[in-house]
Amino acid sequence: MSSQDFEAAKLREEVSEKQAVAAARRTMTRSQSTIKEKEIAEPLDKIGNKAKRIDFILSKATEAELQKQRDGQQATTLLIAKEAKKKQSRTVAEEVFERMVLVTNKNMDDSLVEARSVDETIA
Repeated sequence: MSSQDFEAAKLREEVSEKQAVAAARRTMTRSQSTIKEKEIAEPLDKIGNKAKRIDFILSKATEAELQKQRDGQQATTLLIAKEAKKKQSRTVAEEVFERMVLVTNKNMDDSLVEARSVDETIA
């Protein structure tokens, strides 16, 4: 066995050792996180019936809150309608657009002005 083969084998062994250590770390952190999750979830499972009823009562909405929610929804629908109206006002019918764009350019038309200088044009 040559020295290069020996070094390659040693390198492969080191890499596999590092991978094994990393895998062990990952499994350890997973097990720790599951233990922590169980510890957190345990007291939540022990909530009594009274606490559940209180939670239900607290989750009820008053008429004022419902009205506020409806007003908010109306405001958003009005905003959406305004934006749609703006977008529609920006778009123009095809015929109107053609009339606006296809106007003859009179700037270069020499037949309109018969003067050769600025003084003649003004006079």
